[in-house]
Amino acid sequence: MIIDANEIFAARKRWGHQERGKAIRRLRERYGITLEELARKSGVTKQSVSQFELGKTEPRLEREVAITQAMHDAITRRLSQNPDPKGIYKKLSDLA
Repeated sequence: MIIDANEIFAARKRWGHQERGKAIRRLRERYGITLEELARKSGVTKQSVSQFELGKTEPRLEREVAITQAMHDAITRRLSQNPDPKGIYKKLSDLA
C-alpha cells in the first residue's frame, strides 16, 4: 500500500504534530521497530525522527509521508512474518 500525501495532510488537520509523533513512537515500539531502522527506511535522519516523535518539531509533508510509509512497510513485513505475535488467535482457538 502506498501512503497518500492527502491522507497525511488530512491527519495534519485533525491532530497536532505532537499527537502524530506520539502515535508513530507507540507504533514503532509496539512492533519492535528501532529508531535507526525507521530513519534508514524513511531516508530521514534519526535525529529528525526522534524530534518528531517527541513533539519538538513538525516535519515537512514529504518527510512525514516518508516516515509514515516506512512505518507501514515495516509493520506489514513484521505481521507477514508472524501474524499472531502475542498468540491471541491461538489463545482464542484454545477456548473453543
